[in-house]
Amino acid sequence: MITIELVEELLALKTDPFLISSLYLNVNEKRFSRKDYKIQLKDLIKKRRQDIKNIDFDEEIKTSLEEDFKKMLHYVDQEFSGRGVRSLVILSSSKKNFWQVYHLPQPVKSRLLISSEPYVRPLIALLDEYKRYCSVVISRDKARIFEVYLGEITEHTEIINQVPGKIRIAGWYGLEERRIERHIEDKVHHHFKEIADATLNLFKKKGFDWLILGGKKENLTSFESHLHTYLRDRIVGRIDLEPDTSLHDALMKTREVALRVEREEEEQLIRRLLNEANSNGLGVIGIEDTLKAIWQGQVNTLILKDDLAVPGSICPTCGYMSTEESECPHDSIPMDFTPDVLEEAIESAIIQNCRIEHITESQELDNVGGIGAILRFKINRTGLNF
Repeated sequence: MITIELVEELLALKTDPFLISSLYLNVNEKRFSRKDYKIQLKDLIKKRRQDIKNIDFDEEIKTSLEEDFKKMLHYVDQEFSGRGVRSLVILSSSKKNFWQVYHLPQPVKSRLLISSEPYVRPLIALLDEYKRYCSVVISRDKARIFEVYLGEITEHTEIINQVPGKIRIAGWYGLEERRIERHIEDKVHHHFKEIADATLNLFKKKGFDWLILGGKKENLTSFESHLHTYLRDRIVGRIDLEPDTSLHDALMKTREVALRVEREEEEQLIRRLLNEANSNGLGVIGIEDTLKAIWQGQVNTLILKDDLAVPGSICPTCGYMSTEESECPHDSIPMDFTPDVLEEAIESAIIQNCRIEHITESQELDNVGGIGAILRFKINRTGLNF
Protein backbone atom coordinates (compact mmCIF):
# COMPACT_ATOMS: atom_id res chain seq x y z
CA MET A 1 0.00 0.00 0.00
CA ILE A 2 1.33 3.43 -0.97
CA THR A 3 1.34 5.85 1.98
CA ILE A 4 2.73 9.31 2.58
CA GLU A 5 5.19 7.75 5.07
CA LEU A 6 6.52 5.50 2.30
CA VAL A 7 6.96 8.46 -0.07
CA GLU A 8 8.83 10.40 2.60
CA GLU A 9 11.16 7.42 3.13
CA LEU A 10 11.83 7.25 -0.60
CA LEU A 11 12.57 10.96 -0.79
CA ALA A 12 15.10 10.58 2.03
CA LEU A 13 16.86 7.68 0.26
CA LYS A 14 20.45 8.40 -0.78
CA THR A 15 22.40 6.11 -3.10
CA ASP A 16 25.44 8.29 -3.90
CA PRO A 17 27.51 7.86 -5.96
CA PHE A 18 25.16 5.48 -7.76
CA LEU A 19 21.86 6.32 -9.45
CA ILE A 20 18.32 4.97 -9.09
CA SER A 21 16.24 3.60 -11.95
CA SER A 22 12.52 4.39 -11.56
CA LEU A 23 10.15 2.38 -13.74
CA TYR A 24 6.44 3.13 -14.08
CA LEU A 25 4.72 0.69 -16.42
CA ASN A 26 1.06 0.79 -17.40
CA VAL A 27 -0.03 -2.85 -17.40
CA ASN A 28 -3.77 -2.22 -17.53
CA GLU A 29 -5.12 -5.40 -19.14
CA LYS A 30 -8.05 -3.46 -20.59
CA ARG A 31 -5.60 -1.57 -22.80
CA PHE A 32 -2.47 -3.70 -23.08
CA SER A 33 -1.72 -7.36 -23.52
CA ARG A 34 1.22 -8.93 -21.70
CA LYS A 35 3.16 -8.81 -24.98
CA ASP A 36 2.35 -5.09 -25.37
CA TYR A 37 3.78 -3.96 -22.05
CA LYS A 38 6.84 -6.20 -22.41
CA ILE A 39 7.61 -4.47 -25.70
CA GLN A 40 6.97 -1.10 -24.09
CA LEU A 41 9.46 -1.90 -21.32
CA LYS A 42 12.11 -2.97 -23.84
CA ASP A 43 11.60 0.30 -25.74
CA LEU A 44 11.97 2.37 -22.56
CA ILE A 45 15.18 0.55 -21.65
CA LYS A 46 16.56 0.97 -25.17
CA LYS A 47 16.10 4.74 -24.92
CA ARG A 48 17.76 4.94 -21.51
CA ARG A 49 20.71 2.85 -22.73
CA GLN A 50 21.21 5.33 -25.55
CA ASP A 51 21.11 8.22 -23.07
CA ILE A 52 23.73 6.51 -20.91
CA LYS A 53 26.06 6.19 -23.91
CA ASN A 54 25.88 9.95 -24.44
CA ILE A 55 26.71 10.80 -20.82
CA ASP A 56 30.16 10.50 -19.26
CA PHE A 57 29.15 8.19 -16.40
CA ASP A 58 31.64 6.23 -14.33
CA GLU A 59 31.79 2.56 -15.41
CA GLU A 60 30.50 1.34 -12.05
CA ILE A 61 27.45 3.57 -12.41
CA LYS A 62 26.80 2.22 -15.90
CA THR A 63 27.16 -1.35 -14.63
CA SER A 64 24.67 -0.70 -11.84
CA LEU A 65 22.13 0.77 -14.27
CA GLU A 66 22.54 -2.15 -16.68
CA GLU A 67 21.89 -4.57 -13.79
CA ASP A 68 18.74 -2.56 -12.95
CA PHE A 69 17.46 -2.96 -16.49
CA LYS A 70 18.16 -6.71 -16.60
CA LYS A 71 16.40 -7.27 -13.28
CA MET A 72 13.37 -5.29 -14.46
CA LEU A 73 13.15 -7.32 -17.66
CA HIS A 74 13.45 -10.58 -15.72
CA TYR A 75 10.80 -9.56 -13.20
CA VAL A 76 8.26 -8.57 -15.84
CA ASP A 77 8.98 -11.62 -17.99
CA GLN A 78 9.27 -14.30 -15.29
CA GLU A 79 7.73 -13.13 -12.00
CA PHE A 80 4.98 -10.60 -12.71
CA SER A 81 1.52 -12.09 -13.29
CA GLY A 82 -0.34 -8.82 -13.95
CA ARG A 83 -3.55 -10.08 -12.33
CA GLY A 84 -5.49 -7.32 -10.58
CA VAL A 85 -2.77 -4.74 -11.27
CA ARG A 86 -3.08 -1.71 -13.52
CA SER A 87 0.38 -0.21 -12.99
CA LEU A 88 3.74 -1.64 -12.01
CA VAL A 89 6.36 0.43 -10.20
CA ILE A 90 9.96 -0.73 -9.76
CA LEU A 91 12.66 1.32 -8.05
CA SER A 92 16.17 -0.09 -8.25
CA SER A 93 19.81 0.74 -7.52
CA SER A 94 21.67 -2.54 -7.95
CA LYS A 95 25.05 -1.49 -6.57
CA LYS A 96 23.27 -0.27 -3.42
CA ASN A 97 21.19 -3.47 -3.18
CA PHE A 98 18.00 -1.40 -3.38
CA TRP A 99 14.99 -3.02 -5.06
CA GLN A 100 11.33 -2.15 -4.44
CA VAL A 101 8.24 -3.26 -6.34
CA TYR A 102 4.77 -1.75 -5.99
CA HIS A 103 1.52 -2.82 -7.65
CA LEU A 104 -0.95 0.01 -8.17
CA PRO A 105 -4.71 -0.33 -8.71
CA GLN A 106 -4.78 2.70 -11.02
CA PRO A 107 -3.01 3.38 -14.34
CA VAL A 108 -0.03 5.72 -14.61
CA LYS A 109 1.96 6.98 -17.56
CA SER A 110 4.73 4.55 -18.57
CA ARG A 111 8.22 5.95 -18.12
CA LEU A 112 11.73 4.96 -17.05
CA LEU A 113 13.88 7.62 -15.40
CA ILE A 114 17.42 7.65 -14.06
CA SER A 115 18.27 10.04 -11.27
CA SER A 116 20.10 10.44 -7.99
CA GLU A 117 16.80 9.87 -6.16
CA PRO A 118 13.63 7.85 -6.76
CA TYR A 119 11.04 9.41 -9.05
CA VAL A 120 7.99 9.58 -6.78
CA ARG A 121 5.79 12.22 -8.38
CA PRO A 122 3.25 9.68 -9.72
CA LEU A 123 2.99 8.17 -6.23
CA ILE A 124 2.28 11.59 -4.74
CA ALA A 125 -0.32 12.22 -7.42
CA LEU A 126 -1.93 8.90 -6.57
CA LEU A 127 -2.06 9.69 -2.85
CA ASP A 128 -3.60 13.07 -3.59
CA GLU A 129 -6.10 11.92 -6.21
CA TYR A 130 -7.53 9.11 -4.11
CA LYS A 131 -8.90 10.12 -0.75
CA ARG A 132 -9.63 7.60 1.98
CA TYR A 133 -13.36 6.96 2.40
CA CYS A 134 -15.37 5.19 5.04
CA SER A 135 -18.73 3.70 4.04
CA VAL A 136 -21.09 2.75 6.85
CA VAL A 137 -24.09 0.71 5.72
CA ILE A 138 -26.80 0.20 8.33
CA SER A 139 -30.21 -1.26 9.06
CA ARG A 140 -32.03 -1.47 12.41
CA ASP A 141 -30.23 -4.69 13.33
CA LYS A 142 -27.12 -4.93 11.11
CA ALA A 143 -24.18 -2.81 10.00
CA ARG A 144 -21.05 -3.14 7.90
CA ILE A 145 -18.17 -0.66 7.84
CA PHE A 146 -15.95 -0.45 4.76
CA GLU A 147 -12.79 1.46 3.93
CA VAL A 148 -12.25 2.48 0.30
CA TYR A 149 -8.78 3.63 -0.68
CA LEU A 150 -6.87 3.65 -3.98
CA GLY A 151 -9.75 1.88 -5.68
CA GLU A 152 -9.76 -1.03 -3.23
CA ILE A 153 -12.41 -1.85 -0.64
CA THR A 154 -11.74 -3.45 2.74
CA GLU A 155 -14.36 -4.51 5.26
CA HIS A 156 -13.39 -3.62 8.82
CA THR A 157 -16.45 -4.36 10.91
CA GLU A 158 -19.67 -6.33 10.74
CA ILE A 159 -22.19 -5.72 13.52
CA ILE A 160 -25.30 -7.83 14.05
CA ASN A 161 -27.59 -7.23 17.00
CA GLN A 162 -30.74 -9.09 17.97
CA VAL A 163 -33.27 -6.30 17.61
CA PRO A 164 -36.89 -7.49 17.55
CA GLY A 165 -39.09 -6.30 14.74
CA LYS A 166 -42.15 -4.13 15.28
CA ILE A 167 -45.07 -6.11 16.70
CA ARG A 168 -48.70 -5.54 17.51
CA ILE A 169 -50.33 -7.25 20.51
CA ALA A 170 -53.48 -6.84 22.53
CA GLY A 171 -53.11 -5.05 25.85
CA TRP A 172 -54.73 -2.73 28.34
CA TYR A 173 -55.24 0.44 26.22
CA GLY A 174 -52.12 -0.54 24.23
CA LEU A 175 -49.82 -0.05 27.24
CA GLU A 176 -48.06 -3.38 26.72
CA GLU A 177 -47.52 -2.66 23.04
CA ARG A 178 -46.00 0.75 23.79
CA ARG A 179 -43.77 -0.78 26.46
CA ILE A 180 -42.45 -3.32 23.99
CA GLU A 181 -41.97 -0.63 21.31
CA ARG A 182 -39.92 1.44 23.76
CA HIS A 183 -37.84 -1.66 24.48
CA ILE A 184 -37.26 -2.20 20.77
CA GLU A 185 -36.32 1.45 20.18
CA ASP A 186 -33.89 1.24 23.09
CA LYS A 187 -32.27 -1.78 21.43
CA VAL A 188 -32.02 0.15 18.13
CA HIS A 189 -30.52 3.11 19.98
CA HIS A 190 -27.78 0.93 21.48
CA HIS A 191 -27.23 -0.71 18.08
CA PHE A 192 -26.69 2.67 16.39
CA LYS A 193 -24.42 3.79 19.22
CA GLU A 194 -22.27 0.68 18.79
CA ILE A 195 -21.94 1.41 15.06
CA ALA A 196 -21.05 5.06 15.75
CA ASP A 197 -18.37 4.02 18.28
CA ALA A 198 -16.87 1.52 15.82
CA THR A 199 -16.79 4.20 13.10
CA LEU A 200 -15.07 6.67 15.43
CA ASN A 201 -12.48 4.04 16.38
CA LEU A 202 -11.73 3.44 12.69
CA PHE A 203 -11.39 7.19 12.15
CA LYS A 204 -8.90 7.47 15.03
CA LYS A 205 -6.92 4.56 13.62
CA LYS A 206 -7.03 5.33 9.88
CA GLY A 207 -7.94 9.00 9.65
CA PHE A 208 -10.27 8.70 6.65
CA ASP A 209 -11.11 11.88 4.75
CA TRP A 210 -14.81 11.46 4.02
CA LEU A 211 -17.75 9.47 5.29
CA ILE A 212 -20.55 7.96 3.20
CA LEU A 213 -23.68 6.52 4.80
CA GLY A 214 -25.85 3.79 3.33
CA GLY A 215 -29.32 2.66 4.38
CA LYS A 216 -32.95 3.72 4.54
CA LYS A 217 -33.54 7.44 5.01
CA GLU A 218 -35.34 7.11 8.34
CA ASN A 219 -32.55 4.94 9.78
CA LEU A 220 -29.80 7.31 8.60
CA THR A 221 -31.54 10.29 10.17
CA SER A 222 -31.62 8.52 13.52
CA PHE A 223 -28.11 7.12 13.20
CA GLU A 224 -26.46 10.47 12.38
CA SER A 225 -27.48 11.84 15.78
CA HIS A 226 -25.24 9.20 17.38
CA LEU A 227 -22.15 10.20 15.39
CA HIS A 228 -19.37 12.31 16.84
CA THR A 229 -19.18 15.86 15.47
CA TYR A 230 -15.86 15.00 13.77
CA LEU A 231 -17.66 12.34 11.77
CA ARG A 232 -20.82 14.31 10.96
CA ASP A 233 -18.60 17.02 9.47
CA ARG A 234 -17.11 14.42 7.09
CA ILE A 235 -20.38 13.12 5.65
CA VAL A 236 -20.35 13.75 1.89
CA GLY A 237 -23.08 11.46 0.66
CA ARG A 238 -25.92 9.10 1.46
CA ILE A 239 -26.67 6.06 -0.68
CA ASP A 240 -29.50 3.54 -0.88
CA LEU A 241 -27.63 0.45 0.23
CA GLU A 242 -28.39 -2.40 2.64
CA PRO A 243 -25.92 -4.32 4.86
CA ASP A 244 -26.46 -7.48 2.80
CA THR A 245 -24.97 -5.83 -0.29
CA SER A 246 -21.93 -7.31 -2.01
CA LEU A 247 -18.46 -5.79 -1.71
CA HIS A 248 -18.56 -4.98 -5.43
CA ASP A 249 -21.82 -3.04 -5.15
CA ALA A 250 -20.59 -1.21 -2.06
CA LEU A 251 -17.42 -0.21 -3.94
CA MET A 252 -19.33 0.95 -7.04
CA LYS A 253 -21.79 3.05 -5.04
CA THR A 254 -18.98 4.60 -3.00
CA ARG A 255 -17.01 5.42 -6.15
CA GLU A 256 -20.00 7.26 -7.63
CA VAL A 257 -20.19 9.55 -4.61
CA ALA A 258 -16.41 9.92 -4.41
CA LEU A 259 -16.07 10.99 -8.05
CA ARG A 260 -18.75 13.66 -7.68
CA VAL A 261 -17.27 15.03 -4.45
CA GLU A 262 -13.70 15.11 -5.76
CA ARG A 263 -14.65 16.92 -8.97
CA GLU A 264 -16.64 19.51 -6.99
CA GLU A 265 -13.69 20.03 -4.66
CA GLU A 266 -11.27 20.47 -7.59
CA GLU A 267 -13.56 23.00 -9.29
CA GLN A 268 -13.87 25.05 -6.09
CA LEU A 269 -10.11 25.01 -5.58
CA ILE A 270 -9.37 26.17 -9.14
CA ARG A 271 -11.97 28.96 -8.86
CA ARG A 272 -10.33 30.12 -5.65
CA LEU A 273 -6.88 30.02 -7.27
CA LEU A 274 -7.98 32.08 -10.28
CA ASN A 275 -9.86 34.60 -8.14
CA GLU A 276 -6.83 35.12 -5.88
CA ALA A 277 -4.41 35.39 -8.82
CA ASN A 278 -6.59 37.71 -10.91
CA SER A 279 -7.22 40.06 -7.97
CA ASN A 280 -3.52 40.22 -7.08
CA GLY A 281 -4.33 38.35 -3.89
CA LEU A 282 -2.90 35.15 -2.41
CA GLY A 283 -2.53 33.32 -5.69
CA VAL A 284 -0.04 32.86 -8.55
CA ILE A 285 -0.46 31.10 -11.89
CA GLY A 286 1.99 29.93 -14.53
CA ILE A 287 5.18 27.94 -14.21
CA GLU A 288 7.74 30.67 -13.45
CA ASP A 289 5.73 32.54 -10.80
CA THR A 290 4.77 29.26 -9.15
CA LEU A 291 8.37 27.99 -9.04
CA LYS A 292 9.50 31.28 -7.54
CA ALA A 293 6.76 31.16 -4.89
CA ILE A 294 7.80 27.63 -3.88
CA TRP A 295 11.45 28.69 -3.64
CA GLN A 296 10.45 31.64 -1.43
CA GLY A 297 8.40 29.38 0.88
CA GLN A 298 5.15 31.21 0.13
CA VAL A 299 3.04 28.28 -1.04
CA ASN A 300 0.18 26.83 0.95
CA THR A 301 -1.38 24.73 -1.86
CA LEU A 302 0.34 23.69 -5.08
CA ILE A 303 -2.13 22.95 -7.90
CA LEU A 304 -1.03 21.31 -11.16
CA LYS A 305 -2.17 19.00 -13.93
CA ASP A 306 -1.10 15.45 -13.19
CA ASP A 307 0.35 14.92 -16.68
CA LEU A 308 2.35 18.16 -16.75
CA ALA A 309 6.11 17.78 -17.23
CA VAL A 310 8.47 20.69 -17.93
CA PRO A 311 12.26 20.61 -18.40
CA GLY A 312 14.15 23.26 -16.47
CA SER A 313 17.10 24.05 -14.22
CA ILE A 314 17.81 24.13 -10.51
CA CYS A 315 20.55 25.93 -8.62
CA PRO A 316 22.81 23.44 -6.78
CA THR A 317 23.45 26.01 -4.04
CA CYS A 318 20.15 27.69 -3.16
CA GLY A 319 17.62 25.46 -4.95
CA TYR A 320 16.26 28.23 -7.19
CA MET A 321 14.18 26.70 -10.02
CA SER A 322 13.41 28.01 -13.49
CA THR A 323 12.43 26.95 -16.99
CA GLU A 324 13.99 30.07 -18.54
CA GLU A 325 17.30 30.73 -16.81
CA SER A 326 20.51 28.71 -17.00
CA GLU A 327 22.36 30.86 -14.44
CA CYS A 328 21.07 31.41 -10.92
CA PRO A 329 20.10 35.09 -10.50
CA HIS A 330 20.95 34.90 -6.79
CA ASP A 331 24.23 32.96 -6.70
CA SER A 332 25.46 33.82 -10.22
CA ILE A 333 26.47 30.22 -10.93
CA PRO A 334 25.36 27.76 -13.63
CA MET A 335 22.18 25.86 -12.81
CA ASP A 336 21.84 22.08 -13.23
CA PHE A 337 19.52 20.84 -15.97
CA THR A 338 16.62 18.58 -14.93
CA PRO A 339 14.25 16.79 -17.35
CA ASP A 340 11.27 17.69 -15.17
CA VAL A 341 11.66 20.70 -12.92
CA LEU A 342 8.22 20.00 -11.43
CA GLU A 343 9.65 16.91 -9.73
CA GLU A 344 12.05 19.25 -7.90
CA ALA A 345 9.20 21.66 -7.17
CA ILE A 346 6.99 18.94 -5.68
CA GLU A 347 9.79 17.65 -3.48
CA SER A 348 10.43 21.19 -2.23
CA ALA A 349 6.69 21.63 -1.59
CA ILE A 350 6.55 18.38 0.39
CA ILE A 351 9.48 19.49 2.56
CA GLN A 352 7.58 22.75 3.25
CA ASN A 353 4.42 20.76 4.23
CA CYS A 354 2.44 22.24 1.35
CA ARG A 355 -0.81 20.72 0.24
CA ILE A 356 -0.43 19.31 -3.28
CA GLU A 357 -3.42 18.88 -5.59
CA HIS A 358 -3.09 17.07 -8.90
CA ILE A 359 -5.94 17.91 -11.28
CA THR A 360 -7.03 15.36 -13.86
CA GLU A 361 -9.04 17.61 -16.17
CA SER A 362 -9.52 21.38 -16.18
CA GLN A 363 -9.60 23.66 -19.19
CA GLU A 364 -9.37 26.68 -16.88
CA LEU A 365 -6.10 25.39 -15.43
CA ASP A 366 -4.83 24.49 -18.91
CA ASN A 367 -5.41 28.11 -19.96
CA VAL A 368 -2.93 29.39 -17.34
CA GLY A 369 -0.16 26.88 -18.03
CA GLY A 370 -1.50 23.94 -16.04
CA ILE A 371 -0.04 25.10 -12.72
CA GLY A 372 -0.57 27.62 -9.95
CA ALA A 373 -0.43 28.03 -6.19
CA ILE A 374 -2.48 29.45 -3.36
CA LEU A 375 -0.09 31.34 -1.06
CA ARG A 376 0.43 31.55 2.67
CA PHE A 377 1.63 35.14 2.32
CA LYS A 378 2.78 37.63 -0.30
CA ILE A 379 6.20 39.23 -0.75
CA ASN A 380 6.51 42.72 -2.15
CA ARG A 381 9.37 43.97 -4.30
CA THR A 382 11.52 44.84 -1.30
CA GLY A 383 11.08 41.33 0.08
CA LEU A 384 8.91 42.44 3.04
CA ASN A 385 5.65 40.66 3.91
CA PHE A 386 2.43 42.62 3.53
